[in-house]
Amino acid sequence: MTLKTDCCTTEITPAQRRDIEQFIADLDSHAVTPLLTQGEMPFRNNIFLSASGNLVFKVYALKERKLIERLRAKWKIPSSKFGHRFGWAEFLNARRAARHGIKIAHPVAYLQDTAFFTCKLQVVAFERLNEHRTLLDAMRSGEAPAPLLEVAESAIWALSLAGIFHLDLNCRNILVPRRAIEDCRIIDWEYACFDRKEILALHAHYLGYLYFDGASDFMAENDYDAWVERKIQLRASNIAKDGSSTSLAQSYAFAKQNRHPRHRRYHLFA
Repeated sequence: MTLKTDCCTTEITPAQRRDIEQFIADLDSHAVTPLLTQGEMPFRNNIFLSASGNLVFKVYALKERKLIERLRAKWKIPSSKFGHRFGWAEFLNARRAARHGIKIAHPVAYLQDTAFFTCKLQVVAFERLNEHRTLLDAMRSGEAPAPLLEVAESAIWALSLAGIFHLDLNCRNILVPRRAIEDCRIIDWEYACFDRKEILALHAHYLGYLYFDGASDFMAENDYDAWVERKIQLRASNIAKDGSSTSLAQSYAFAKQNRHPRHRRYHLFA
């Protein structure tokens, strides 16, 4: 494997650089420590822990992807439908969201293999957030869902206000803090759109999708609907102008009832 660091943040430390170099060596020998596995070896969107425990590596295996996708990935050429994809998209979108003031797990480095003319593997290294866990894990542990959802909704509202459409904002991609002094963090940035104008419709969509993909297991539908209605009314009273032409109820129901293909959602709230 010819995996090399392609792009780093300016804040990378010597310790982080050593972690990255060790990860590359361990990846070759399959000696890495998995945090989350979504498939068998060879890796497909697997998440691994660095030797020191301070970095998390998200691995995108592309060798079974179409040739055109691997060519675009190698040379960082966006597609007309989705823009950039895979690890490079995750790295770019996370950094762009951070520039908008969104709290994220900060990307430290982007790596890709350098063999031949296509890309077979991309990796993004992130800071590890020891004081956070996913919203889904927190609710599964028995914590009351209502306070957790209140904290998460504040982070989601920051996304909506910034006009950022994260296309997979479910209960696994919101990290809630173990301590009140910490902020929620938003993760998994491969699919995201920026400069959306319909703030309230976007927010209603977010809350609907959150129920569809996670919260429905922990909160009765009538209670959740009433909570969303209160939150939307509150948010609407706090902004002077909103570009939403889409019905808020329609946006909420659209996301709450179905997992629609991404190509049907990219154009929303523009």
